[in-house]
Amino acid sequence: MELDCSSSIEPLPRPQQPPLSSPRKSPCRPPIAGVEQAYLGVLPATELMKLLADADSGEIRRTVFEDNVRDFQGTDAPVNARIRETLRGAHTARFAVLNNGITIVVRDLRVTANSFHLTDYQVVNGAQTSNVLFENRDVLTSGTESVCAHTLDPDRR
Repeated sequence: MELDCSSSIEPLPRPQQPPLSSPRKSPCRPPIAGVEQAYLGVLPATELMKLLADADSGEIRRTVFEDNVRDFQGTDAPVNARIRETLRGAHTARFAVLNNGITIVVRDLRVTANSFHLTDYQVVNGAQTSNVLFENRDVLTSGTESVCAHTLDPDRR
């Protein structure tokens, strides 16, 4: 049997699907008891570096991790070596889907259009990711490596 590919292929007729809309208009999470606001998003790793770097010394601010469940395990820990390999390898654009990301708890979170303004924040999960990114910030570009970020503003009343 021979197939003639020179003729155009006509699409099969399909019924038009009705428009679909979602009640959620922003990347919010469902309601969580004790949490006033919660967002899940992706931010460029270069933006995360601005949250982590001390403005005066340029070093990583260790105080950002005081509420973290586990401190940085060091560059030689197997998981951190793998994170570094991803950042310095051929698949840096896949970083956000290969990495679990970070969780930031914020005392004051303001959302303006597409910007989040964080005041008094802690990285409570993601010390490994944050530290390895910071140690490899020389290879980060503004559009390639992204980090999944869970941002929570607990109700402090």
